[in-house]
Amino acid sequence: MEAVGISTDDVWTLCMLLDADKNGTIDLDEFVAGCMQLHGPAKSLQIAKMSFENKLTRQAIRNLGQETLDIKTQLETISKFFSSASPVDLAEDPQLKEAF
Repeated sequence: MEAVGISTDDVWTLCMLLDADKNGTIDLDEFVAGCMQLHGPAKSLQIAKMSFENKLTRQAIRNLGQETLDIKTQLETISKFFSSASPVDLAEDPQLKEAF
């Protein structure tokens, strides 16, 4: 692979790029189509597209992180409520009766 300018470290990445249908194998059509796309230097439009997709991915990860923190806070609040309430309090709580 190094003879064509691809380091052995990048072989796995190349295989993932060529496997268009993500089934774990690369058929002849995928190989040819992938190589045609990778031929020559990256075009500015391709780089801009990758940059934009990267930005969207980073934002989605940030949003998931915030949502996870929000859920954690809610679960901690619920846990504190149940650990401090007596069984009688729980049985008489109107919100719990409504929920169950």
